[in-house]
This record gives sequence, structure tokens and C-alpha cells, in this order.
Amino acid sequence: MQDIFEEIIVIDQEATLQQQQAKQTIENLTAKLETEISDMCKNILEEAKKQVAEYEKDLKGANALEYTQITEQTQNEINLITKAFSKIKSSVVEQLFDELVTKEEAVYE
Repeated sequence: MQDIFEEIIVIDQEATLQQQQAKQTIENLTAKLETEISDMCKNILEEAKKQVAEYEKDLKGANALEYTQITEQTQNEINLITKAFSKIKSSVVEQLFDELVTKEEAVYE
């Protein structure tokens, strides 16, 4: 009977040791997994930051290009309006001059 008790004690000690080893293995794996997850999150965040920075740079470039195009287009329209105004002004001045000449000729006749 004593042999049976001793065998039960040995089996219990082995089971306890295996439980402790299993618990330690689980803790190690959990720590490793948490580290890997943390590293993956950091990498994802860094990549996202890079993509946002690139997008911001592209957007600023596009806005600058758009601003330049709008400025050029506005300047072209201003030039067209100025030319049209100058032509109209010249035409009006020419008509007034012609009318004055005609009236002056009529006075001398």
C-alpha cells in the first residue's frame, strides 16, 4: 500500500511539474506574441505615417500646381480683357477724332 501512495505522490509531483512547465511555456508564448503584435502595430503605424506624409506632399504639390494654373489663367483673362478694352478705347477715340475732323471740315466749308 505504501508503494501505491509513493507512486501517487511521484505522479502528482510529475503532474505539478508539467503544469508549471506548461504555465511557463504559455507565459513565454504570450509575451512573445504580445511583442510581435506590438512590433506589427508599430510597423503598420510607421507605414501609415509615411503614406500620409506622401499623400500630403502630393496634395500640396497638386494644390501648388492648381494655384499656378489658376493664376496663369486669371492673368491670361486679364490680358484678354485689357486688350479688348484697349481696342474698344482706340476705336472710340478714332470715332471721336473722325467726328471732330468731319465737324471741323464742315465748319470750314
